[in-house]
Amino acid sequence: MDSFKVSVVMGVYNAEKFIQKAVDSALQLEEVKEVIMVEDASTDNTFAICQQIVKENKNVKLFQHPGKVNKGVGPSKNLGVKKASCDIVAFLDADDYFLPNRFEAEKKIFPNHPEIDGVYGALGFHYYSEEYREKYAKRIFNTDLTTMTEKIPPEKLKYAFSGMCRDDKGHISLIALTIRKSLIEKVNYIDEDVDFHQDTHFLLKIALFGTLVPGIIDKAGGMRGVHGANRITSNRQNAHSRYLLYTAMEEWLQKNVEGEDEIKRFISKDRMVYQLLSSKKNRLAKTINLVRLFFKEPFVFYIEYSFNVLLNGIYGGRIGRIFIKFRKKVLNTVFKKQAQKWDMIIYDHYCN
Repeated sequence: MDSFKVSVVMGVYNAEKFIQKAVDSALQLEEVKEVIMVEDASTDNTFAICQQIVKENKNVKLFQHPGKVNKGVGPSKNLGVKKASCDIVAFLDADDYFLPNRFEAEKKIFPNHPEIDGVYGALGFHYYSEEYREKYAKRIFNTDLTTMTEKIPPEKLKYAFSGMCRDDKGHISLIALTIRKSLIEKVNYIDEDVDFHQDTHFLLKIALFGTLVPGIIDKAGGMRGVHGANRITSNRQNAHSRYLLYTAMEEWLQKNVEGEDEIKRFISKDRMVYQLLSSKKNRLAKTINLVRLFFKEPFVFYIEYSFNVLLNGIYGGRIGRIFIKFRKKVLNTVFKKQAQKWDMIIYDHYCN
């Protein structure tokens, strides 16, 4: 057990109601050597509570940004990683908590496989009231676990994260990820210029440059606390934020990754999809641009998810459904042979 120790990194902001439970959930685990809290200029009583926690626990360390300013989630996590003394790092948000089995698989994998850079598991949901369950369970999360739906070979995980699989392979939460500090340094940490989808950006980076394997993906190792102040519940994901995400990913790939032309193509495709959706032009202008986009990047038409997002976003409801049915007929007749070739190029080669 001594060969496996973890630094738990926590960005902390306005979490006076939750921080004690989060810290306790980490400290109860014998694999945890230290908890690194980065307090991000909270406006409530969080900092005082953090100070008290540090006084009572020698394995908890507290930091703030220079000048004690608020810098956001990504910078706080990055600072915590830099302060961590262990080579193995796990993230924990201040309103979430670990379960006793959090490192059950990790403590067996890391000591015996130095070539493995990260292990991912599953995250459950804890609703702090029935009101939040009714409000968010189906409308936003629509699942009991944030996890990958199957064990994907490490060399193909990057394709799943790029949307190149026939079906949705699920997602990884950073709270369910245990990762070597050296890989975080290799990819130059979490991108601080990306605001709302930093985790998505970061996961693609580490999947491209590291070896990530599944741990326990069918049982939660931690719980996401759901309440009215969550970023994901208080700031709905929208087309513009996704356009900014894919723009940042596109730029990063061009600067840092050689080859991987198919991944770059898919990220560019998604950037164009959300660029059109976030446009302030009227429906007619968007329709004209949509037709142009089909000719420029036929995968926008072929990939069902991309097509559905576009049509529902531009036309909505009934009209969108009519076009979606029309697409299926076109693929089954006019573009049947071409669709079979695309299947071989994308799905059969990369994700199966």
